Amino acid sequence: MNRGNFENWFKTQLVPNLPEKSLIIMDNASYHSGLLEKIPTKSWTKQRMIEWLGEKNIGYPEKAMKDQIWSIQIDTFMRFTCHCICKIISELPTS
Repeated sequence: MNRGNFENWFKTQLVPNLPEKSLIIMDNASYHSGLLEKIPTKSWTKQRMIEWLGEKNIGYPEKAMKDQIWSIQIDTFMRFTCHCICKIISELPTS
């Protein structure tokens, strides 16, 4: 199984056959928790971190060191974390 197969199965097989007010519980398989966008990691270069902050319109001190920029990202990146499956669910028609 991979993320593409899982997402296709989820949209075409699982969701259409669920009764109303169903609850879906998934384990931690990597294809269940794929992210729409890469989130920052400590191994990113300072420039890449700055670019990510810029894309998100998050300010930072102009002369900040990499560790300071990393601290800003840690405080903010969870607001921008979106799992692929959440996006799929939000796009489904509601009854």
